[in-house]
Amino acid sequence: MPVAVAVIAVAAVVGAGAAIEQSRQAKAANKQARKIENARAFRERVDAVRAQRAAQGTLEAQGAASSGAGSSAVQGVIASVGSITASSISFIDQIDALSAKRLRAQERADRAGTIGQIASVIGSAAGAA
Repeated sequence: MPVAVAVIAVAAVVGAGAAIEQSRQAKAANKQARKIENARAFRERVDAVRAQRAAQGTLEAQGAASSGAGSSAVQGVIASVGSITASSISFIDQIDALSAKRLRAQERADRAGTIGQIASVIGSAAGAA
């Protein structure tokens, strides 16, 4: 009987170790996903600012060509492009914040699952003893 208890204890330790390793791997995967998401968001911001500057340059050139470079209409359109870009960047930031919350929630769920697995292994070992 003592041999069976020792075997069950070893199995419990191995099972707990596997659950902990699985948790570490999930955490590393979530960290990598966060880095990828941050890089994507940065590219989107840079692209939005680049597009805004190109649109403003085009509008200024068109205004100069039609001799209305300083007109209020041209200035209004340029300001509108800037406002739309700011709104787009704000939206990107909101999406990033939600994505970060989702990843943190996934990490908490993974941690809870690991704790549950460890408890289950220990409970099974205790029940078998």
